[in-house]
Formats: sequence, structure tokens, C-alpha cells
Amino acid sequence: MACFYAQQCSCELLAGMLEEDEGRRICWPPGMSVPLTIVKSDGGFTYDTSDMAALRHRLRDEHADMIFYVVDQGQVSDALII
Repeated sequence: MACFYAQQCSCELLAGMLEEDEGRRICWPPGMSVPLTIVKSDGGFTYDTSDMAALRHRLRDEHADMIFYVVDQGQVSDALII
């Protein structure tokens, strides 16, 4: 599933919001002090990439009205950023 979402590349979703940082492409969500790494410096994708692409797919292609994320305590900050 991650490859499917990575192919959709959330870079399109975040066009105009990405910036280069030491070879990475990152996005600073409003009010957050930690950026999302969308493309790693080696060109690879991250969990942030697949999370953003999955969200885009569910909203745009599946027309979701509501989305619930269930995460453990270790992923709470990631879920809040997304």
C-alpha cells in the first residue's frame, strides 16, 4: 500500500509549501515546530509521504466525509502534525 501512495506523491498536494533542507524536501505545518519530511535526501519517501498521500487519496478519490486515525502513544505527535 505504501508504494501505491508514494506513487501519488504528496508533493503535488503540497505544491508551494515544500522547501529544500539539506537535500530533503520538507513542509512546515502551521503552528508546528517539527517539519514533515516528504522526500528524503536520497530521493526516498517517508511515513510522512505515505500519510499525506493516503489522506489525499481518501479525501479526493474516495470522497471520505470523515477519517479516524487510531494510533498508539508513540505516534500521537505524528498524527497531530498530519
